[in-house]
Amino acid sequence: MTSRSAKRTELLLQKQSEQESVRLLRMVGDISIRWNSTYDMILRAMRLRIPLRNWLDEQIGLEPDLECLALSTMDWKKLRYLIILLRPFAEYTSLIGNTRDATINHTWNVYNALFDHLDMIRDQFHRKDPEKTPWISEFITAVDTGTEKLKEYYSKTGGPVETQYALAAMLDPSQKVGIFSSPEWGHIRRKRYMKKVCGILE
Repeated sequence: MTSRSAKRTELLLQKQSEQESVRLLRMVGDISIRWNSTYDMILRAMRLRIPLRNWLDEQIGLEPDLECLALSTMDWKKLRYLIILLRPFAEYTSLIGNTRDATINHTWNVYNALFDHLDMIRDQFHRKDPEKTPWISEFITAVDTGTEKLKEYYSKTGGPVETQYALAAMLDPSQKVGIFSSPEWGHIRRKRYMKKVCGILE
């Protein structure tokens, strides 16, 4: 950290202390090799919105070029939408990354939950008035792109390894064959999986 960065950080901490007496927080950077860094960065910025604004106002007085960093009310609104959009991904990533237990048995459940989340968000975005939120089309495109990427990863649980995922799910005592009770699995596939697991247990 350079001396200028360190000084700016100290000033931000000072602005926080003027607002509240709880534990002071530093900003979180967006690190490309860390899964949840973008979500964590936005969440921290939202948490520090007021002291961050006060800090930036003071900095702009000293360095006018920093005006480009100022976020409008609309920008903050977009960030709130991003938090809602990214939260389940961050939660599942943390949950899976922090457990020492096997997670293959939950793979399809997690994918289904994320697909449902994206479908729900897409429906909510489509109900927005495009005249009042002209930027909403960007979010819809992002959701569609995210859904296609998720489908790409989901497809890797099929083919030669599909049976392994099915057996792992069915052998989980908390799920058993109930995981395939929803209509989208289909009777034929459910019957095939059950035959497989029965063959292994015989």
